[in-house]
Amino acid sequence: MNTLLKRSLSGVLYVALLLGGIWWRDRSFVFVMGLLMIMSLIEAGTLLNINRVAPRVNAFFATLIPFTLSALHFLGIIDIPPTARLVFLGIGAFHVLWLVLRLYGRSGELGLVRTPWIHAALYTGFGFMAPLLLFHAENRYQSWMTALFVLVWTHDTFAYVFGRFWGKTPLSPRLSPRKTIEGSAGGLIMTLVAALIVIPWIWKAEANYFAHFTALAVFTVVFGTLGDLYESKLKRKADVKDSGHLIPGHGGILDRVDSFLFIMPIAALYLHLVFYFGLSFPIP
Repeated sequence: MNTLLKRSLSGVLYVALLLGGIWWRDRSFVFVMGLLMIMSLIEAGTLLNINRVAPRVNAFFATLIPFTLSALHFLGIIDIPPTARLVFLGIGAFHVLWLVLRLYGRSGELGLVRTPWIHAALYTGFGFMAPLLLFHAENRYQSWMTALFVLVWTHDTFAYVFGRFWGKTPLSPRLSPRKTIEGSAGGLIMTLVAALIVIPWIWKAEANYFAHFTALAVFTVVFGTLGDLYESKLKRKADVKDSGHLIPGHGGILDRVDSFLFIMPIAALYLHLVFYFGLSFPIP
């Protein structure tokens, strides 16, 4: 079975898992977010050379406790005030921007802090907690999360396809020689098509949605690419090709969610500001 076919089949199963988690029940969404977070944390710990049990346990509880609080808020069991959620989402977005600076910095440090287990917890935690703080279960979060994942998958898929068949010019040779400008351009074009034509058509969205879909598409392309490059730098430093071997054709879970970890904190902060200040529309 060739690589493209393996990648396609495993990608379909991954999409089915996520969409099933989003649309089946509220608790299934929490379960899928938590499962992906823990699996990503394990792989990040390996990339960061966290070999002892104690630091891995520290990282586990450092993500599990705030994730549990976020999940309880999402399910309506506790209420976290909007201002507190805004602060948390702001910290998550700041952390992403800090990692971007580290990505192109000359320092060997890749995280906000030098302690590897804290780095692993922050890197993998914010992205999966953000949607649970952004939405409540009684809101129609399914439409928003599906739209966000469609944008992420569109960008990842077409950046790969365009890069594989037409890519010639390396995007960042030092960080990821395989990624090309042609692939990124193809991903950008198709993500904008999905944001401005496909998703509004499915939602039957009104005109005031388009600016926000465009913003989410831009976040997806910019921060998705940066998230991909950041994980590539982690793998290069660890001297491995993939973060794991769980998903045929893709590598590990972290190889699949690396762009999401950078996109979601930024997108969640943006949407929270829109909802919090009542700048535009309700959740459809």
